Amino acid sequence: MSDQLLTIGQRVKRHRAERGMSQVELAEGVCSPQTVSLLETDKHTPSADILRCLAEKLEIPLHEMMRNRESELEVKLQVEVLKIYTEQKAYDQALELIAEIDLRDYLPEHDKTQVNLLRAECWMRTKRVQEALDLLVQLKDQLEAERVWDDQFMASFYNKLGNAYYFEANPIFAHLNYLRALELSKKHPESQLQVAEISFNLGTVCSWLGFYHDANEYLSDALEVFDRISDTKRLAYTYFTFGVLHKNLNEFEKAESYLQKALALYRSHNLVDMSHLVRQQFAKSILAGQDANRAILELLDCVREFKNSGDSRRVIQTYAHIASLYIEENRLDDAVKCLVAGVEIAETASMKNDPMYGYLNQVYAKFFLRDQKFEYAIEYSLQAAELYVSSGLLRESADCWQICAEAHRKLGRTEQAFAMFEKVANTLRRAQENINVEDRRFLH
Repeated sequence: MSDQLLTIGQRVKRHRAERGMSQVELAEGVCSPQTVSLLETDKHTPSADILRCLAEKLEIPLHEMMRNRESELEVKLQVEVLKIYTEQKAYDQALELIAEIDLRDYLPEHDKTQVNLLRAECWMRTKRVQEALDLLVQLKDQLEAERVWDDQFMASFYNKLGNAYYFEANPIFAHLNYLRALELSKKHPESQLQVAEISFNLGTVCSWLGFYHDANEYLSDALEVFDRISDTKRLAYTYFTFGVLHKNLNEFEKAESYLQKALALYRSHNLVDMSHLVRQQFAKSILAGQDANRAILELLDCVREFKNSGDSRRVIQTYAHIASLYIEENRLDDAVKCLVAGVEIAETASMKNDPMYGYLNQVYAKFFLRDQKFEYAIEYSLQAAELYVSSGLLRESADCWQICAEAHRKLGRTEQAFAMFEKVANTLRRAQENINVEDRRFLH
């Protein structure tokens, strides 16, 4: 019989038989053998958690076990299966199941809210960020008006809304929602993992915004929990984020130590994409200061890997890193090739409003400054600064105005250069004031 025609129970039975397992062996540590028997004879469908555990023992994804049979489940079980699909990053299958659930004549309000949150999560992870954000903002108004959800649920919601803003490259609003999520989650000491996850997100966005003191504290809190519960995947990403943080602080020995720890854990879990991300960070942050040519070769290899995985954002970023190194080495012909390649990808991927495109323009401005094409250096530095400002990235915008000021100075425009240098100083002062405001939250 075609697998498409098999029931869920028949699929379980087939996979079990193919692996030479008895019902008792499959049930061990999961449920009773009777539950497996009732499932295989289509007399009972157990909980979503039991189905997930059985799929894991059979070494197949849950969606492979369920394929095209989700519509036969009760709505409560459909929603639970949907949660598991999302946790397992099976976003396409999750969206298909959401379409099935949407066809239901009646869905309780509680379940409808859960489905919409999971819909937003899937959209975020499948590059439909604006749709996800619109849905979550609409839900925010509804949830705050109803006031029927507990603190842990609302903490989870604000964390998800923070993620949507983060993916939309809006770190200011991401930061505000993460703060709200952390405040609510800390009311329940038993939810340590939730607190750690939100603390990690806060640490990441604080590092992006230049709030380095806060970033260090939030990441340290997350690291302590992930280490204590031996969550090695989250631990690896926290090591990586600490590496980036210490690089930004010019503490290169600490940065290298954290990045090497992250790389070792990613390789032990065979997380190839993340290991390439660590290699990229190590090459541009550490290796570039030791051997620029080796760093360039390593980054070119990262470009190939990011292209293979379809990560356009990382490809653009890495091309900009390489171009920056070429500029430092005065290899301007090689630099411009990388910049042109980055722009082509950004335009194809419609990323002209992404801060990563701002970084590309910033490196272009550095290129024109070195090539003594000062008008172009001014044009590109201002474009980059404008994009950074709209994303709340003050330090990065100050770096761009510094290039603009230097270009004006080279052209003999003393007044314009002075005005730009003054803008740099004011912007850095504002960035420091933001950090000081953040620090006040720790006063009793």
